[in-house]
Amino acid sequence: MTGSAWSDKATIRVQDYFDDKGIITKDLQLKGEIETAVQPQGKKYMLIDLKSLEKVDLYVIIDGQVGFVKQEESPLTLQVSGVTTVGIKTQRRVPNPNKKTDFTATLSVKVSDEDPNPKKKK
Repeated sequence: MTGSAWSDKATIRVQDYFDDKGIITKDLQLKGEIETAVQPQGKKYMLIDLKSLEKVDLYVIIDGQVGFVKQEESPLTLQVSGVTTVGIKTQRRVPNPNKKTDFTATLSVKVSDEDPNPKKKK
């Protein structure tokens, strides 16, 4: 059975779980990519923030639609009204197994009914 990379990215796998503060920290070089999911539970907005010394990007899956987000676009605010599950998967930009560097990534997610980035009034 063959499948495209696109369909593989749309599959939500949960290997990593958030702590009680909504944070996952993982060494991507030693333990693989972060693969997780969030259930907004009726909230309107989701703030996703990714921090890493090395470049790490994200795939965000909402209702089977895959979005690619570069680390430079983080933090990212999504409207998630009516969404049951949001999948998140990291991808190291330079996945060279011989490169010895710090690939520790910290992913944090917060859901709320208030827009975390309201437009400033002029």
